[in-house]
Amino acid sequence: MAAKTCFKTNISQFLPLRIISAKVPKSILRKLSVYFKNPTDEFKLDSSYEYTNALEVEHQVVEPYADSAHVAIFKDLQLFESVGLVEPVGTEHMYFAAMENKACKLTALGLHYWRLSKDRRF
Repeated sequence: MAAKTCFKTNISQFLPLRIISAKVPKSILRKLSVYFKNPTDEFKLDSSYEYTNALEVEHQVVEPYADSAHVAIFKDLQLFESVGLVEPVGTEHMYFAAMENKACKLTALGLHYWRLSKDRRF
């Protein structure tokens, strides 16, 4: 059986052991409560949120075409999805949710961060 060691110390202040940058900046996290007015809401998407849905990109293009304001929102939503705060509804990827006029919703973890965002706690 391995011996267990306990380390005890008295310190006057906490010192970080490691400093890392967040995957999602706080300024973007605060937008959760903007995009989702209520925690159970679904954010309706359409093809105007996908930046590749433009005439300059060679593939099947559908209306409505990419809208720069929608594209900026969609990039935030995709970032939220990459860290498990948002998930597409009825499809596997956010791209298909946009191109197929579906939606995305908050995950359980997203709901927690939505509350923090709503209460301006970060």
